[in-house]
Amino acid sequence: MIKSIINPNALFSFRVAHGSVAKRTELTEQLVEKIYNGIKDYNKESKLEYITKDKFESIIHSKLPENKNIIVRKMNKKDGEMYEGFSGYDFDKHDNVNGHIIELNFKHKHFPLHDTFIFVHEMIHILDKMLNPKIITRMVNLNNRLYNFPKNGSLTDKYNNVYNSLYGDTYEKFSTEAEKNEILAKHKEKIKRLIAKQPIKEKIDILQNMRYQLWLELHAFTIENKYIEIMGKTKNVDTSELITKVELYMFEEKIKMIKEIAFKLIKKERIKHKNSLNINSSVH
Repeated sequence: MIKSIINPNALFSFRVAHGSVAKRTELTEQLVEKIYNGIKDYNKESKLEYITKDKFESIIHSKLPENKNIIVRKMNKKDGEMYEGFSGYDFDKHDNVNGHIIELNFKHKHFPLHDTFIFVHEMIHILDKMLNPKIITRMVNLNNRLYNFPKNGSLTDKYNNVYNSLYGDTYEKFSTEAEKNEILAKHKEKIKRLIAKQPIKEKIDILQNMRYQLWLELHAFTIENKYIEIMGKTKNVDTSELITKVELYMFEEKIKMIKEIAFKLIKKERIKHKNSLNINSSVH
């Protein structure tokens, strides 16, 4: 199978992206703060309540520690009716990753600055991926195997269905710890059914990818909420209705549950491998 090439323009170099996950997560937040402050300065200087995609791009590139390929563009009408914002990869015709794309709902080439928190959410996703090569590599390789080969068509649909149940359009409904555990048990069963007949590598890739995706959403919503509060205080308006109740998605619990499934699989595989070595050595 031909793997997609991830262009250096889609990742920060090791000079920038090094250290622990916590350190890189902190760097994402520092960079998004610089970009947000650049937008705030633009608002102050221009006296305008909107921003163009070109201005978005110039502010982003002026604040990054390295020159990377990040494109801002208008979301198409159909997607705009369903989503507030979107971030994805800039693929070439060979499915190589050249960089990143942010799509927003521009109206007449203008994006309202009171919706900057939507941009912040998508920017967090991109920075997290650029600072964590493992995340982008796993995502792209799994994407190749799921979407580019007809024989994987049903697995693609099943994967999407399971992931959409983990992170759907609505919050999870629970009022007690027992109800939370019941929800997690149902998700666990769906995941186990999804990976049941897959080779071990596929199982781990699917689990790790789901874990990364949920972590990306947890981080993006947490930081987005922070900027919604900042913008509310700045404008002296109540923005509480815009706050995402992150805990009701149960991201942390789901991430822990997926890690436990993966840990058990890896442990079982190691024991199997160790036993096979023992058998081979006894034969000789």
